[in-house]
Amino acid sequence: MSDSKKALFGFLTGKVSIANAIIGGYLVLNDLGRPAEFHCTEPVKPNRAQEILFGKTLDSYLYGERIGKALTDACKTTTAIVFTDLPAVLDVRKLYDQPIVFVPSTDRPSAANGTALEFGSNRIFISQKFPQDESVLRQRWTEILTNWDLAEPFQRIHEAIQETQKAA
Repeated sequence: MSDSKKALFGFLTGKVSIANAIIGGYLVLNDLGRPAEFHCTEPVKPNRAQEILFGKTLDSYLYGERIGKALTDACKTTTAIVFTDLPAVLDVRKLYDQPIVFVPSTDRPSAANGTALEFGSNRIFISQKFPQDESVLRQRWTEILTNWDLAEPFQRIHEAIQETQKAA
């Protein structure tokens, strides 16, 4: 059995709720694109003092350290790659054992602090501080990175978060 047949892949995102709080979501998929786990956070809203004190680092703290780390720590499974559509999460790659890959969307088209890579029609970014992630991705995960629609799982997460908000 190849690595991709056993591997699980995490998709981490956040959605701003009506109250301007952020709800994080983490979907773990198997090699067939089927869910293995799903977690979401309670709404997180920084206070004014945090906004002032964290300054430009607030997004990487909120999305990466506070929301992202809490969600990945809650998982019972280990993923081979963490995908995100939040550029700020690349800043906290040091907290993770596996590569973090930024998947740009139309409203977040690039990651200024990342290195761009092409896999088929997928354009992704990795942290410039972890250039070794490129060789890991190219050696072990080219097929997944080339053949999957990497943006689609984020749509699932956003819809699932919306449903959980309706139920609450």
